[in-house]
Amino acid sequence: MKEHMQKLQRTGNKVEASELREEISRLLLRDAEYVYGESAEQARLENRSEEEHNYREEALRIRACLPHFNIEGLWVGK
Repeated sequence: MKEHMQKLQRTGNKVEASELREEISRLLLRDAEYVYGESAEQARLENRSEEEHNYREEALRIRACLPHFNIEGLWVGK
């Protein structure tokens, strides 16, 4: 989607590029890993190290609950 948006921007189709940018932003806000990562980065930039640490720890706890991060041992030979 990002590549398509960049192509639209290069061709001068600003209305469609803007709509696509909004759609990408809306979809990213549904991704917990992205939201925690962005929140941790914002806390780091604002020198709030305790909050940054909390966001990163929460992201690790969430990853432990998501099946696509816990596929270790499913591969042959492991």
